[in-house]
Parts: sequence; structure tokens; C-alpha cells
Amino acid sequence: MQRLAFAQDDGCFYPAPRAMELRGQGRSQMEFGNEGEGGGEAPSPGGRRLPEAGGAQLLERGEVYLGEVGRMDLLIKSGWLGATEGVVMMRKINRSGRLGLFVFLGCICGLWADDIQDQIEALKDPQAVLRVAAIETLGKSSDMRAVAPVIACLQDKEAIVRKAAIEALALLNDPQAVEPLIDCLADDDAAMRSSAAEALGKLGDVRAGSPLISRLQDTAPAVRTAAAEALGKLNDPRAVEPLVAILKDRDPGARAAAARSLGKLGDARSTDLLIAGLQDKAAVVPAAAAEALGQLREARAVEPLIACVKNRDARVRAAAAQALGQLADVRATDVLIAALHDSASKVRAAAAEALGKLGDARAVGALAGALPDWVAKSQLGTALTTLGWTPTSENEVVYIWISAADGTDLHAHWEKTKRVLLGDAQTSDRRRIENAVYTFVSLGNEEVIPNLIEVLKAKGDKEMTEACLNCGNARLAEAAQSVASSRGYDFAEDHERTQVVWGQWQ
Repeated sequence: MQRLAFAQDDGCFYPAPRAMELRGQGRSQMEFGNEGEGGGEAPSPGGRRLPEAGGAQLLERGEVYLGEVGRMDLLIKSGWLGATEGVVMMRKINRSGRLGLFVFLGCICGLWADDIQDQIEALKDPQAVLRVAAIETLGKSSDMRAVAPVIACLQDKEAIVRKAAIEALALLNDPQAVEPLIDCLADDDAAMRSSAAEALGKLGDVRAGSPLISRLQDTAPAVRTAAAEALGKLNDPRAVEPLVAILKDRDPGARAAAARSLGKLGDARSTDLLIAGLQDKAAVVPAAAAEALGQLREARAVEPLIACVKNRDARVRAAAAQALGQLADVRATDVLIAALHDSASKVRAAAAEALGKLGDARAVGALAGALPDWVAKSQLGTALTTLGWTPTSENEVVYIWISAADGTDLHAHWEKTKRVLLGDAQTSDRRRIENAVYTFVSLGNEEVIPNLIEVLKAKGDKEMTEACLNCGNARLAEAAQSVASSRGYDFAEDHERTQVVWGQWQ
């Protein structure tokens, strides 16, 4: 086991090389313990010694110090746990700690290159969760010595072990796994067949072509979907007609996977059926069909795609806009300009990107008028630059700086930046307000925190409140928590989230 040091200032354990580095920087007061072997001892706070089973105490200390995930973070930072010790630990600590260790064992053991043989030996452990942990570690190792032992695990009696082996073989990416994975396509468990199909797609070996085509007739929809998705990655022309047939499958997931794969295979024979797929009632299918038609670049798809930009589902509108950009037909200019004001940010972003690709000068004014837009800023800025636009006002200058997602010019011209964005924050335009708040958060200047809190309390919606709550600034988080409590916001539900980090553009 590595020699460790306990850092008095942060309460964490560090491997000796990192500890020496930190001590050299004067950042930590370190107490070093002795080097141990296998079941030896590890250093503890105050220079005391922890026996081998004291790993449970480390977990408990980490839980107190860092919260729910902290106990594992502490072990990762400490370098305390090797692969062999990890297996021993799993048998000794409580159930909660064991499950946490199971989740993170791959990360921990991956720090020790010499532990590969220990992990291979752990594949024989009687506990399935330990075999899974070892398989996951081996999959991340990129060590070809792991391939044969993991292939052997495909015969394990436990389904979770077989599934972990399939996923690990996809990561190891070795051709000798192809035939064993093909055999797994006949597994009695549909989840195994689906995982095997997915893994074969990642390996991209044409030997899997015919077996995957046969799985398009599988009784389980998930298997048909995985097989259809995988066939798009093999570049095997034999798959075109079977995939065309799957466009009429009763399962929408399978139909969508077939559409995406036909787009990747680039065979124009599927164009008409893909156009028909734009009318599918399950939104996932027309979205996939639009994506495929964009890849095929068939001119006769332009008008049907234009119609889809008005679809009621945002996924379909965004996919259609993106496809029209790939087709680069100016017939789409007007509908894409209208989409710059779509309620869904992903549609606005796709429309802006597409207009840049169309190269139609008629779009310049509309693109400039769509500024500012926090989510679509990059696409708007790129499109305007491509079309040769230059800003003519102070506001436009600041907006184009923001579109670059780089704070250099914004910091260098702070007074101008502050003037424009504080002005926007006082408007009733939601996108201007969001753009101002999120830009200020990204710049991380403490000077405007009172302004941000004022705007949040007066005009902040649920999305902005959540963004400020999680941005990493304590004062903003406290204000956002107050707003959330007073308005009854619940952030547990899934919705489109804006990620913004305090000072990310410093």
C-alpha cells in the first residue's frame, strides 16, 4: 500500500507524491504514516494507526466530513484503498459502505496499474457485486490482459455479471470479443441480447452484420432497437433493406433507431419512407427521420422538413431545422427566421446554426435582432460572423462578445459590459434579463451581486432561480433559496436546465 499523509487543514488523506507536492506549496500541514503491504495499516488523524478493517472508519469519517458522496471521495483522494484491500473491505464494512464502494471501486482501483492481476483474481469472488466491480475496473483499464478473463465472465450464472462483462468488452474494444458477443445475441435474457447488440455496434466489426440483422426480428422491442442502432455503425449495405422494413415496426423506438441508422448508411433508397416517417405520431420517429434526411441531403425532403419546423413537438422542430441547415436550401430561410423566436431554446439554436449554413443575406437582420439569447448565443454569433455582419451599437458589441463565451473583452471593457447588461436586466424582455444575469454570473464580479439578487427577487423565474441556486456563489444561492421557498418552487422534476457557473469566464 502507498505511503500516506493526513492533511490537517482539509481533513483528507493523500498519497505520498501528492502530499509532498502540496507540502512544497505550503498548502497543507502533513503527517506521514509508514508504508504498508497488503493487509497492513494506514495512517489516521493525529498520527494514530488504523488497522486494515479501519477502512470502515475512513468511510464514516468521510461521510461526516463531506456528506453523502464524501466518504468515497475521501477514499479516492487518500489513495488508501488498493484492489486487493478493496475486496477485503467489501466483506467487512456495513451494507451502506459496501454499496458505495461497489459504485466507485472502478475509479479507485483504476489508480493502481499493478492491480490488474488482483482484479482478474477478483472475478472468481463468490459475491456477484464484487465480480461486477472487478469487471468494471478491468473495462476501464485499457489493458488487453483483461480481455480473455472478461470474455469468460459472459458465461457467469448471474445476469448482472454477464451484462457488466458485455459493457466492459465494448470499452476494451478488442476484436477477439466479437464472436463471444455475437453468441450473447442468443441469450435467454432480453437485456443481455440488447446489451450485446449495443456493444457490437460500438466495436463496429462487420462480422456482426448478419447476426444483428437477424435480431431485427427479436420479440423484445429493446433488442430490435439496439440492433437497428448498431447496424448504422457497421457501414454494412446489407442492412439497408432490413432497416427500411423496421421503419414500419410497431415499436416507435425501433422505428426511430432504424431511421437514424439509414441516415448514417447514406442510401437514398430510404428517402421516401423517411419522408413518410415525418408524419409519425410518436415524436421520436419524425425527429429521427429529420436527422436522417439531413444526412442524406435529398432535395425533395426540403418542403416536408419546412413543414416540420412548425411541428408541435420541440424535438421535431429542432431536428427539422438542423436538417434544413445541412440541405442548405434557401427555400427554408423564412421558416428558419421565424424559428429564431421559438419558445424552445434548442429550436432557436438549431435555426440560427442553419441560417448560417444557408448563407442567405436576408437572414442577417433577423439574426442580429435575435440577440441576445443566452442558450443560442454561440450559434447566433457564428452565423452572423459567417454572413459578414459587424455590430453597429454598444449593445451589439457586448452581445457578440458574450456569444464567444469568453470573458476577456467583457472584463477588459467592464464599465460598458455592466452598463449594457444592467440596462437589459431592467427591461421586461425575459431573454435579455436571462442573458444579463447569466453573463454576470459567468464573469464572477462580486460588484454586481446586489444587482443580481434584486433582479432575481423581482423578475427571476423558476429556471433562473435554480441556476442561481446551483451556480456556486453562496450569496446568490442563499437569495435563490429564499425565492424558491417563497414561491413554492420544486426542482425535483425534469425540465430544460441552464448550466451556469460563477466565475467560469474569469
